[in-house]
This record gives sequence, structure tokens and C-alpha cells, in this order.
Amino acid sequence: MAKEKTELVLNDSTDLSSVVNMLNVKIKEFDGLSDTSYKTGGVLEGIGDIKKETKIDKLIKAYGSVMAREKVYNESAEDLGLNIFPQFKLNGSTRAEWKHDINFRLAIIDNKDNLEKMKVWKEKLSGLMTKKDIQSGVYTEMTEFFSAGK
Repeated sequence: MAKEKTELVLNDSTDLSSVVNMLNVKIKEFDGLSDTSYKTGGVLEGIGDIKKETKIDKLIKAYGSVMAREKVYNESAEDLGLNIFPQFKLNGSTRAEWKHDINFRLAIIDNKDNLEKMKVWKEKLSGLMTKKDIQSGVYTEMTEFFSAGK
């Protein structure tokens, strides 16, 4: 998975409220990764629940299992002389749906450490904010809220 490089320059004159607001936006994006984005039930026989898996090698094996089962299914149908047969599904989901979910789970694992870092930074910066910084941040949030037509 390719990551976009973001250039950010912070120094002593950087507005703390802007940085905290930026962290809030990023944290919200990362927190947005949830179970609602899965397309399968997540449970593979012999593998377990990919939605809870934390080991990358097990997720690779899970996808390998799906691929192998699909290959054997298609070869079996061919060997039986079937020209038309139902699409392969494993626990009601296609190979593409399993691939989506395994890639999604890999993204969650990859982003977990980044999310924790951002939460720590936000906590540290929030402790450094003056009353004026807080006020500026609230004004920025209110401006964004009202300009979004809410």
C-alpha cells in the first residue's frame, strides 16, 4: 500500500489551535475505519475472524486460502464438464469481497500506531494551549461548522 507523503512545517510561531484542529480531523478520519466497511462476515474456517486479526501473516494466509479454494472450485467445475456454473462464494462472499475485507483489515492494522501517536500529540499540545489558543480554535471550529451550512 503506497502512502502519500505530507509535508508539514511546525515551529514556535505555529498556531497551536490550528495544529490541534488538524490532528482532530486526522483522528476522525482514522477513527472512521469501522466494521461497517466490511463486505463479508469475516469468519473463515481454519483461519478465524479476520476482523479481529492483528497478524499480517495470518491475513495473507487467509487470502491465500480464499484464492486456493476458488481455484479448486473452478477447476472442479471444468473437470466435471460444466460450462456454466455458479460463481464461487465462500461463506456467502466472493473472492473480491474477501480481498476487499483483508485489505481493509491490513489498513486498520497499519493505521493503528499512527492513530495512537496523533492522540498522544493532541493531548500534549492541548496541555500547552493558552486561553487565547483555545478561543481561536473554537472560533475556527464554529466558522467551519456554519460555513458547511449546518
